[in-house]
This record gives sequence, C-alpha cells and structure tokens, in this order.
Amino acid sequence: MDLGEYLLIIKRRFWIILLTLIVAVGVVFVITEYTIPEYQATTTMRVATSSGGNVSYTDNQYADRMLNTYVNIATTKPVLDELKKRTGLASLPDISTQVVPNTELIRINVVSPNPKTASEVANTLASILSDMSLSISSGGTRPSQEILLDQLKAVEVELTAAKEEYDNLVANSPGDTVRIEAASNKVELKQKIYGTLTEQYEQARVRELLRANTISVIDPAVIPLIPIRPRPIINLTLAVAVGLVGGLGLAFLFDYLDNTIKTSQEIEHITGLPVLGNIPKTRRKFLFALSETRNVPLADSIRRLRVNLIARTRTNSARTVLVTSPNPNEGKSVIIVNLASSFAHANARVIIVDCDLHVPSIHRYLKLPNETGLSNVLMAGTALEEVIQETSIPGLSVLSSGLPFTEPTEYLPVEIMAEVIHKLQGLYDVVLIDTPALLALSDAMVLAPLDADVVIVVSRGRTHKQDIIQTQRQLLSVKANLVGVIENYSKQRYNRYYYYKRSSKSFNS
Repeated sequence: MDLGEYLLIIKRRFWIILLTLIVAVGVVFVITEYTIPEYQATTTMRVATSSGGNVSYTDNQYADRMLNTYVNIATTKPVLDELKKRTGLASLPDISTQVVPNTELIRINVVSPNPKTASEVANTLASILSDMSLSISSGGTRPSQEILLDQLKAVEVELTAAKEEYDNLVANSPGDTVRIEAASNKVELKQKIYGTLTEQYEQARVRELLRANTISVIDPAVIPLIPIRPRPIINLTLAVAVGLVGGLGLAFLFDYLDNTIKTSQEIEHITGLPVLGNIPKTRRKFLFALSETRNVPLADSIRRLRVNLIARTRTNSARTVLVTSPNPNEGKSVIIVNLASSFAHANARVIIVDCDLHVPSIHRYLKLPNETGLSNVLMAGTALEEVIQETSIPGLSVLSSGLPFTEPTEYLPVEIMAEVIHKLQGLYDVVLIDTPALLALSDAMVLAPLDADVVIVVSRGRTHKQDIIQTQRQLLSVKANLVGVIENYSKQRYNRYYYYKRSSKSFNS
C-alpha cells in the first residue's frame, strides 16, 4: 500500500477516528474533572557523612549506609507514631523518601489533598529525623563522650588522691625517699592518663558534636499552590494522542476486516474488467436527472456510462445489455432507468425489459401499470406488441414484468426469451434487460448466454469481494459476454461538477 491508499482509508474511516478521539478526550475529561486534586510538599535534608577533604572508599560506604538508614527509618512505625503525635493527625497522608543520586541529600515527599497538611507533615518528619540523629549515629548505645567523661572523672579523683598522698609524705616523712619517689611516679602516671583521657574526651566531644549535626534541613517544605494531579493539560494532550493513535488503529483494523468493495481499482483488480461507470449516491428525486433542465452529478455519470457502453458493446445488431448484480438492493434497476433515459435523450429507440419476475421494480420507477407484461408473453402467449408500454420520455418504452411469479422455483423459458429479445432487437436501437440478483436467483445465468452483453452492478461499501468473484465465475461458466462493471454509490470528486454549478449560476443570473 502506498501513501495515497493509506490516506483513502483515513478518509473512509474518518468517523471512526473522530469518534475514538471524542471518546478518549471525553473519558479523560470526566476523570480529570471528578478527580480530587492532590498536592505534594517536599523537604530536602543533608546528611553530612564526611567532614574531611580526603574521602576514602570506606567513607563512601559509610555515607551510603547513613543515607539509606535515614530513608528507611523515616517510614518506620515509631517515627510515624511520633509524627502523628506531633501533627495531631489520625491518619497520615502518603509519605515517601528518596536519596538524590550522587549527593548527600534526602527528599521527603508528602502528598495530600490539603496543601497545608502536606507541608506541615514534611517539615515535622524532617524535625523528628534531626532530633533522632544523635541516637542513630551512636547506634542506640551510650555515646563515647559520656563514657570518657566518666573515666576522666574517676582518674581525676585518683590523681587528686595521689597528689594528696605525695604531699603528705613530703611534709611528714621527708626522709622516706623510697615512698616519696613511688608517690611521685604514681602522680606522674595519673597525670599522663588524665591528659590522654582529656584529649580523647575532646576528640569524642567534637566527633559527637559533628554527628549531632550530621542531618540538617536544606530546603524546608512550603505550602504547594499547584496540584501534582490531576494535570488537565497533560491529561488532555495524552488523551488526544491516544485517541488519534487508537482511532487510526481501529480505522485500519475495520478497513482490513471490511471485505466490501471500496474503490474502482479494487473492482478492476478482482475482476479484470473495466469499470464502465461510477454512479454517485443520490436522493430519489434525482432519479430522472436527465429529464430535467438542470445538470447534476448523476446526469454526468450516466452519460459517461452510456459512452463507455457504446464503446464496449457489439454493434452487429441493436445494442443489447443485460444488467445484473450479485445481491438485491445494489441499485441496478435505478441505473437501468437512468441509462435508458440517457439513450433516449440521444435520439435512440430504447426499451427496458424487466425480467425480474419475482420482485419487479421498473414499472414503479416509471409509474406504469404492471397488470400485463413479460409474464403474459412467456406463460400465455400474449403478443409482444400488446404488452409494451410507452413512457413519458420520448423514445423510451418498457416491457414490464407483468404479474410476478408466485413461486421462486419457477424459471424462464429460454427459447421464448430468445425469441422475445430477437424481436425487440429488430424494433429498437438499445435493449436493456433487468434481471434478478444472480446470487439470489439463477434467472440471470439463464438469460446471460443469449445475444446480450452482460454488465455487473456492484455497490461501493455494500458488495463483498467474494460475491463479485462468485458472480463473475458463474457468468463465465455459462459463457456470458462480460463487458464491464458499474460501481454504484461511488464517491465523486466535487471539482468534477464545478462547471455545472458555474453554468447553472450563469444561466439563472
């Protein structure tokens, strides 16, 4: 398929595409309209996992563990219970935490229908995590600063006692050098221990201070003004995109599943026969367009059909054209009446033979009686001249069906029909034979081998491809002379009738 065929499918199935688009947009619009708006507030926190300039692999692992620790602790039951207590909420909104990749940042996201509640919960949760930072960093045990402080106090007491012992020995027993030296060494040892503990205590104090400040709020949550959902513009844009894609998909699917004839090219490809005419769909009041003074699209299409028939049919005797269709209601009888009118306006002597002896219609279109006709000739031997009727169109006569057959199984006597057609060929320039639908009754197959050129009428968008193939196969099986196909209910280009409309306006002015 080329681009032109795709465009034709889109044009044919435009209403499917449009309906799908309308449904998609309508559904999304209703959902968007009735969806409760939700707001998201975000608090950004920094977890300071390293204070030095040089960061080792171990430091990176520690940093990842700390970030993941805070992310998981933020949604634990104790923390959420504390959050309910501080905010006074019976149920908490949707809370999620995430680590910003390649940073020391954590985002706390809170989604709630109430924007104020969302910001309040986000900031309160950040405050709870900040308060818990010291116990989190120490793992829940006593901080080393407290342990060192207890040891430092104990050594301080021991150092004071050692100094007092040394002073007492110097004052009361100056000659006891051995004990004085031992007391001096003890004081010196205690001082060294005290100095070491003091140094360790200061380091621990600084370390604990740093750990106590390891998590801090960088960007507190503010009250959001725009909801994160629904998003009408985005939703409707997506609905339009989905509707168009879905509509195109359905259009091509329906076109693929639709086995009816849609173009003249398809008819010619299937049958190998030329399309003799493209008859547009018209209202009943345009049935006899050629008998009116104004020109209409139907008139032009019928004239084209007449010209093509003259070029394709035999001229050794009166032009005899048998018209049939695969199924009933294909519009062949209307085409025959208009075609006969066209030949009559071209000064030809024309007769229509209504061979549909089951459901005749020619007399109704031409507003003629049908008490007598072809059935009287075939069954009662009535003279042909007695049943032929003249119409209001000069040069156009009709041999109506007469009283229809009461049983579908009744058949046409071939020999008598051959004589009837032969007589009519001697009386008229053009003989047009209307037969029943071929796939419904076999009458057309009985008449087709007679001295006539056969034309098949198919309806665009109604006749199935397999019906056309079957009709052609059955006609060829009886050696019918198929000359072409007429496409009924064809889509005509408007610009073809530009000159008609222009000339009509000029005439009226």
